[in-house]
Amino acid sequence: MADKSWKRRRLSLLLFLIYLVLAAGIVGAGYLYYRNYENMIFLVGALLLGAGVGVGLVWQQQRVRLYKTQAQSAETLRESEERYRILFDEALDGICLADVETGLIIDCNRALVALVGRERAELIGQSQKILHPASNDQETFSPTFKQHLTDKEGQILETQVVTGTGIIKEVEIKANCLNLQGLKVLQGVFRDITESKRAEEALRASLQEKEVLLREIHHRVKNNMQVISSLLNLQAERARDSAAKKILKGSQNRIRSMALVHERLYHSADLARVDFCGYIPMLYSHLGHVLGIQAERIKESYQLEVVSLGVDLAIPCGLILTELISNSMTHAFPGGRKGTIRIELGRDPDGLIRLVVADDGVGMPQDLDFRKTESLGLQIVNMLAEQIDARVELWTKGGTRFTLTFRESQGQKRT
Repeated sequence: MADKSWKRRRLSLLLFLIYLVLAAGIVGAGYLYYRNYENMIFLVGALLLGAGVGVGLVWQQQRVRLYKTQAQSAETLRESEERYRILFDEALDGICLADVETGLIIDCNRALVALVGRERAELIGQSQKILHPASNDQETFSPTFKQHLTDKEGQILETQVVTGTGIIKEVEIKANCLNLQGLKVLQGVFRDITESKRAEEALRASLQEKEVLLREIHHRVKNNMQVISSLLNLQAERARDSAAKKILKGSQNRIRSMALVHERLYHSADLARVDFCGYIPMLYSHLGHVLGIQAERIKESYQLEVVSLGVDLAIPCGLILTELISNSMTHAFPGGRKGTIRIELGRDPDGLIRLVVADDGVGMPQDLDFRKTESLGLQIVNMLAEQIDARVELWTKGGTRFTLTFRESQGQKRT
């Protein structure tokens, strides 16, 4: 546009110069005639004629150039419009152009025609509401394209369109404002997401079904373990030998520690991970009840961070806790001695999980190698610690303190 304006100004300047030369020639010829210089008048006339012819040729040449430039611009514009029409019609997504003020459809491409199952002539001139089901809440979705432009331009919206035969389809629409030959229009790009929405709904239903099934599995495992624990309890009550009764009670506690894991999972929003800081007080309370520990004699103390563990870690850690807590409750405070059992759970600066069971009781023998002991409980601790690749440390000054440090299993997410 700027180039055309400059050419028009240049042509106007050339015409002005032509008129100026002719005017000067006429004035000069009149002056010579007044002075009676006939020969000079003829010479000036010849010069004016030559100048006029030259200027006329230059003017004509400029007009030809201007015509060619205009023709080239028109051809370029025609080719550009043709390319736009090809892109518009061949686009895979449906495209609709509508007047911003009225919401009337100005144009649409083949993909939109195929999407809604109507002819182009049937759509052009109609309100954009013809594309949507009557059940759509038009107060919240584009009552006019002008409001749509004001509130939602550039956003991707999920809504529905209705075909000519009444079939409802799910679509995504992105709207943008355009200036088309001086007319302000809104371009809506429609993408059919019906199949993806159906697949999403099917996947959601499948996940819900699997979640219900997994909860039921945890519930049944917990119930089965509870049955086993009850059988062991009945057997322990019938046992005459105190050593056998002790063994049965120990087995019952171990089964209960595993059942608690599945019980926590059953009630958890995350069916794959156990909130271990909530699990620890429940396990302690159960062990205290089974072993007949008086809360006023042996107190409990917790320093717990929010840590969740997968089942592959929660069950062995629960069994380890069962052995260490039971050991402290049974052996750390003989003869009615009072004391405290402290349990800690957290992470060290390297991100490793740290689990501590400590008491301020009589302590263990200084020369005891807990890795080579006849105690079944400590053998279980060592075996499970090796299973989860945990480092076990023991302090025996001022009581007993077991510290386990381990990493989460590969692929597990920290909480």
